[in-house]
Amino acid sequence: MLKDIDKLLYNLVSIDSTNPDYSKHAAGEEEIGNYIYDYFIKNNIDCIKQNVIGKRNNIIAMFEGNEERILLCSHLDTVYFNKNKIISPTIKEGKMYGLGSADAKASLAAMIQVLIEIKKSNKRNIPTIYFAAVISEESLHLGIKKLVEKYNKFDLAIIGEPTKLNIGIAHKGCLRFKIKTIGKSGHGSEPEKGINSIIFMAKFIEKFNKGIIDKYKEKKHVLLGKPTINIGKIEGGNAFNVIPQECVIEIDRRVIPNEKPSEILDDFRNLASIFMRKNKSIDIKVEKPIDYVPYLDTEKEQSIIKETYKVIQELNNKSQILGLPYSTDAGYLSSLKIPTIVFGPGDIEVCHSLDENVELSQVEIAKVLYINSIIRRNGIV
Repeated sequence: MLKDIDKLLYNLVSIDSTNPDYSKHAAGEEEIGNYIYDYFIKNNIDCIKQNVIGKRNNIIAMFEGNEERILLCSHLDTVYFNKNKIISPTIKEGKMYGLGSADAKASLAAMIQVLIEIKKSNKRNIPTIYFAAVISEESLHLGIKKLVEKYNKFDLAIIGEPTKLNIGIAHKGCLRFKIKTIGKSGHGSEPEKGINSIIFMAKFIEKFNKGIIDKYKEKKHVLLGKPTINIGKIEGGNAFNVIPQECVIEIDRRVIPNEKPSEILDDFRNLASIFMRKNKSIDIKVEKPIDYVPYLDTEKEQSIIKETYKVIQELNNKSQILGLPYSTDAGYLSSLKIPTIVFGPGDIEVCHSLDENVELSQVEIAKVLYINSIIRRNGIV
């Protein structure tokens, strides 16, 4: 027989909440947001919908306690798969399978149950607890950006993501931008009469591989290592027999703490200026960022972080403090100087796949650890 938290997770995974930023065919977060809102109202928890864009709403619930303010936050959306037509969860060998089961509906289910169980406990002198289920984490982070416009005064924020119950206190930021080379088109039979933007893009990539990326190994963060760069997309040309006038690459640059996006872009712009002085026929444009997700950098010696880690580690001695290889909404809270950790059930290695799953025992443990990090840390038994 399923526990209440398992039933809740099953229902959340059953709802298609694929991110509409990926495709017009994606379902979006409206249905799952309405389900969570109704679930809180049914359980007498104060809850509101915060509109972000169109019919896409953040869901914000609150348990009113003392002056200390704790945020539990995770996201409603999942990635989108063209082939994924069925969102039917299955349970096998103690695991729940289904898109979003680990990323991050397991965290949502655990956090929702935290508010309900604390409300039922009638314990006193508990911190004020905010719960936020936000949209668009898998793409443009519209939900968390909207949330912190109004809700940004917290003593501790816990972001629910699949960490295998480890405590993430750092992750890299993510800077997305494009570089464009502009040449001169012409007939493909006479390439010498045009300026091939693809060829010059290849030469410029070679230049910044040596002039910029090679230097990244000189930078290092104790938990995150060195910055990285990935050229994830390239577009250029119109036809095989036309000299391509423009070529564009899209870059995913992972940013470690203390790096500034403006300085990263300036490195590319300065190198482009040098390149163009030596190749006067070509134009290179390093465009404004498409998006920037801030890095997470939480000082583990802060008293509130030390106390939270102590409680979690005592109850689950496998939990460790670490740096995470991926970016999350936590960076937006960390950039506001809010002590923030990333913590939740599930393994990132199975996320964003049609075989995504989460151990149900981890979901239950996560709920207990969320509750105790709030209650036991405040000396409440």
